[in-house]
Amino acid sequence: METHVAENLGLLIRLTADALGRKLTIFKVDAYTKPADELIAVAGKLDVRLTSIAEDRNLSDDGRTNARSVGEAAAREAGRAWRTRNDLTPRIASEVAALQRASARPLPTDQTERILREMRAAEIRRGLAGMDPLMAEATFAGADSSVRDAMAEGPPRVAVSPTGVVTTGPWIDPAIVTRFAIAHAAQANPEAAAQVEELELLNGALLGLHATFEAELRNLFGKR
Repeated sequence: METHVAENLGLLIRLTADALGRKLTIFKVDAYTKPADELIAVAGKLDVRLTSIAEDRNLSDDGRTNARSVGEAAAREAGRAWRTRNDLTPRIASEVAALQRASARPLPTDQTERILREMRAAEIRRGLAGMDPLMAEATFAGADSSVRDAMAEGPPRVAVSPTGVVTTGPWIDPAIVTRFAIAHAAQANPEAAAQVEELELLNGALLGLHATFEAELRNLFGKR
């Protein structure tokens, strides 16, 4: 049974890689194929190693167990190294930040204008005091840029519950602010936004392939 499972690991990872690759556009297939083949090779190497261990009649039970442990450790380390090399999350974060910076509205350079801008923002926040998170999100979504800026840039909001508990937090969930900023940036630079979207799809396929690899190692060797 161990031999049969081992011999199928490489095939399973290849089938998974093919299925995930079909979700990518032609522009990202080349960037996906090489790392996918590398992880398939890691799985195939483990197949060969486990098959050899299972068929080696000179190994004692303890020796076979130890040899499998060594093979498992090598495969897990190879998988971790592969993920480190191919995880595009930092690159995506950098490109999203660059996209947002390029489309951001510049702050006033005149000191008086900056003071007046902050005074108007403070007045807006006073008018929004006491608003619950859901209403704040709805207001942010439907407001003009001055209200969104006031909510996104404001200091932590202090809230007092009916029982007297004091809490602090942002005026609007930072994830919502980021989502709107990306949408605004996409309108200003659709080509760059499309590139980020392509990278996200590629990263999802790569990380999904690694997740399958890790899951199959757990099936073979148990949880770690």
